[in-house]
Amino acid sequence: MWQEASQNDWELFLKHRANEVVKGGSMVLHIQSSKCDGSLNETFPVTCQRAKARMIEAGELTEEEIMGLCIPEYPKSLADVLEPLCNPKKEFVKHWTVKELHHLVLPCPFMDEYEDIKASDGDVVELIERQLRCCYSFMSSSIDEVLDDNKRDSFWAHVRDIALTEGPKSLEANYAGILIVLSRNF
Repeated sequence: MWQEASQNDWELFLKHRANEVVKGGSMVLHIQSSKCDGSLNETFPVTCQRAKARMIEAGELTEEEIMGLCIPEYPKSLADVLEPLCNPKKEFVKHWTVKELHHLVLPCPFMDEYEDIKASDGDVVELIERQLRCCYSFMSSSIDEVLDDNKRDSFWAHVRDIALTEGPKSLEANYAGILIVLSRNF
């Protein structure tokens, strides 16, 4: 369902921009993406899913909260981005030429520091707390709409517990992105 909505939005975006970008003009886009198979590069969403599963198992969440506790986005795969641009049945495809394309995986900024801490037998607690703040900043607007303060705190306590048990790699956030340059034809 989310993939279909994302594809419809992407096609509508391309169609409308074809009416706005001058002929011969270019459009440079950075699109958050998944791996080519649709899975995510980072591990922190899996850790968050596990925290949610703990709350479900403990009976902490209502059915409505279970259904609402999600991040409403769909990171496109490279195939998702290119499909409408390669489909001659799409009216707008004649307006665009792909001039440049890069699929990048950006390394998690915390992992170098984690390797340094491991090498010196240091404590990872502060690093995990910073990772949690990063995850929270990304997800708080969606979570805060669904959970009250106590349940939100419980969710993050579960995430923290998993991270403290399994280490900073459980909160790794090596985001992927597609950089695409489109040129407007005639």
